[in-house]
Amino acid sequence: MDREALRANLGLGPDSFNAFVRRIDALVEEDSLVRLSSHSVMLDPKEQAERDRLVKEIDAGAFAPPLANALGAPPQLLRALADSGDLVKIENFYLTGSRAEEAKERVKELITSQGPVTVAQIRDALETSRKYAVPLCEWLDSTGVTKRQGDLRALGPRARVG
Repeated sequence: MDREALRANLGLGPDSFNAFVRRIDALVEEDSLVRLSSHSVMLDPKEQAERDRLVKEIDAGAFAPPLANALGAPPQLLRALADSGDLVKIENFYLTGSRAEEAKERVKELITSQGPVTVAQIRDALETSRKYAVPLCEWLDSTGVTKRQGDLRALGPRARVG
């Protein structure tokens, strides 16, 4: 469930809600969502086949996958795959979970070896275009892997190297 919707339904203020979520071990926070730790999405055989097709197509695109509107997939399936971690939504495209982790690792290694880097250097390291590199950099910033410093990206607070 959307975190803010749950907070509003419970009638709690932000601080009280945060304390509530931290106390309940059965709750898991994922970005703007809250779910039970036991929650999982079950796909029927047709949805599983569509999932497999999507993951294969997106993974084949590496760091220049098809845009979301070109996938021809039901939005609820894309949302379920993003919720499960199979896909990671980045602006108007998705990466597979493994490609997203690969992007993080490549960028961390690049910054570790060269110091703060430009979007162009990240673009080249990921062998993609600026169309994908800019949203990827913004996503890396939002996840704390990188931190924007003017035109450069340095390692962020959540970058664990090694």
